[in-house]
Amino acid sequence: MIRDIRGEIWRMHTIQDIINAWFPGYTSISVEAESSSLAESDDNRGIGAFFSGGIDAFYTLLKHRDEITTLIFIHGFDIQLEKNEFRRRASKSVREVAAEFGKELVEVETNLPESLEKISPSFIPAGGDAHGAVLASIALLLSPRLKEVYIPSSVPYHVMDPWGSHVLLDPLWSTEDMAIVHDGCEADRIKKTFAVAQSEVALRNLRVCLFKPEEGINCEKCEKCLRTMAELRAVGALDRCSSFTTQLDLRKFSEIKIEKHLLYYLYGGTLQTVERNGNDPELANALKQIIKNYEFNKLAKGLNDEMVPFFESSIGRRLLNSRKNTIMKYLWHADPAWMLKEVSRESLKLADQKVLGGLINKLRDLRR
Repeated sequence: MIRDIRGEIWRMHTIQDIINAWFPGYTSISVEAESSSLAESDDNRGIGAFFSGGIDAFYTLLKHRDEITTLIFIHGFDIQLEKNEFRRRASKSVREVAAEFGKELVEVETNLPESLEKISPSFIPAGGDAHGAVLASIALLLSPRLKEVYIPSSVPYHVMDPWGSHVLLDPLWSTEDMAIVHDGCEADRIKKTFAVAQSEVALRNLRVCLFKPEEGINCEKCEKCLRTMAELRAVGALDRCSSFTTQLDLRKFSEIKIEKHLLYYLYGGTLQTVERNGNDPELANALKQIIKNYEFNKLAKGLNDEMVPFFESSIGRRLLNSRKNTIMKYLWHADPAWMLKEVSRESLKLADQKVLGGLINKLRDLRR
């Protein structure tokens, strides 16, 4: 049978169109190929799923447990190859999961992080522009034994941002001989966590940490560990999750500083669950503190970027003229030390211009 490659070439160009629209700076290339013979597909081939041991991976496994035959664990993707002891512990945990569910386990090693980071820092496999491409290449490598492979999603449909593994991108890596499926977008993080909490195997082997803990498979100190512990606590499962050995320190947890809007959404979803349950006010307060800090920092950054252009505009000048005292009062209450410093600096600048003819400013320029 002759392989019809027209569809595959179209998909390669579509992938480039999407990547270029999301991540400016890449260059499209022409894709050409000759038709080749396609062997008859083996109907006995299995169905695989990439499996890291995290919430998303367990959700896909539990959702498709009756059809998935093979779990795929990648060394060198989110755990660097040189972290031998951590890799050993993570691998042992994944093997236990595969045995408990009666699944075949395929372990793959890759040195792609070192290769791709030389091209671009944003091109790192795990979490970068090439995330889905790396997974797809491994899936296609396994096509002689698998006819379909699931890539667990990280976020639901309604909050999807451009990323290397995406519901638009991942299926485009499919071929006539292999289907690649982006799975799990129908569920948000809390729904996935609740599903995972129903499995004792998952709660014994849940691994979310990307760092190198001294023992175990989660450091229980990083942002991702603490956030997952909060999610488990929100669904009433943290005490049963033996892959986390400590209780959630709410003081440390409330000090987390988040920068990405995706994390803001995740923390917000957890807060909604906690408030709806109404039985954990301390966790709710810690979540509110994290969310409030993010909102204040975002507001401060926006004000810092837009304050001068706004007050130089006609609307800004009118507001300043009509509400100058109110604005100064609020600035004083917000940060009196900063106000004193700025007023002193502006007063010195004004005195220099009026009395010294700009001498101080000239001397400062000379020193530079």
